[in-house]
Amino acid sequence: CTSILIGTSWKKKYVLNILKKTNKLDIKTIVFLDHWGNYIDAFLENDELILPNEFWVCDQTAFKKAKLMFPKTKIKIKKNYYLEKIKKIIDKKKSEKKLFFNDVIYLCEPIRNNVHYNERDAINFFFKKIKSINIGIKNIIFRPHPSEKENKYKWIKTKYKKYNISISSKHNLVDQILLSKFVVGCNTFGLIVAIIA
Repeated sequence: CTSILIGTSWKKKYVLNILKKTNKLDIKTIVFLDHWGNYIDAFLENDELILPNEFWVCDQTAFKKAKLMFPKTKIKIKKNYYLEKIKKIIDKKKSEKKLFFNDVIYLCEPIRNNVHYNERDAINFFFKKIKSINIGIKNIIFRPHPSEKENKYKWIKTKYKKYNISISSKHNLVDQILLSKFVVGCNTFGLIVAIIA
């Protein structure tokens, strides 16, 4: 093996371990940055940056940000095949009759290393705002991030009993988005899927 391509992961240690091993073996490593946040922290261990030989990104925004964060590392723009696949799925499903079952889908995301707010703060802010704009929202589904368990968000049902709240990630992300009138989230790639939809 002369080179390896990996994606970033919420399992930070997994990625860093691969980078440390490949660096020792002199194997070329390429990391695909599929998000626009958490760049530095994703590669930081004990105040030391553990970097690949090359980064791949999928748009100019990510390219500029990566260049700023990692000026000495080679960066290339590549096609995002995941989004291309999502676009085809959405286009096909959009032709079907659309019935809304949820007023809102809230796409959850673990908010790491932010001293200003956390997931609970963001959710409380969301409820405060929907109350103030008064648009008749009743049915809300919270979709946990793949790294999270549904139990993490059970407190919402207790605190906000006036709403019909469900917590589930059992169904396809695209289907859940298309069956909702509004999509809400905080620093999640799922919002890009919602924009396409």
